[in-house]
Amino acid sequence: MRERRLHEFAFLLPWLGVFLTTPPTILALASWSRAAGFPVFIVYIFAVWAMLIAAAFLLARRLPWSDERQGADAPLSGRDGANG
Repeated sequence: MRERRLHEFAFLLPWLGVFLTTPPTILALASWSRAAGFPVFIVYIFAVWAMLIAAAFLLARRLPWSDERQGADAPLSGRDGANG
């Protein structure tokens, strides 16, 4: 059950990124205020970007490799495994 939830989160993570970076969401933050000398929406964009990268990295480490992926990384050989 846990693996299924990880797969569901892996599916939803890009959509979360799309939602967090859509113009209506960004325009809600697009004000003249500044954080550390930068406009708030620029800080927001880079913070969301960094969090998405970190979440994808952690998620990729926790997801198990499927059999298809392991087979794709194996060296090419004959169908029966012989090097002929």
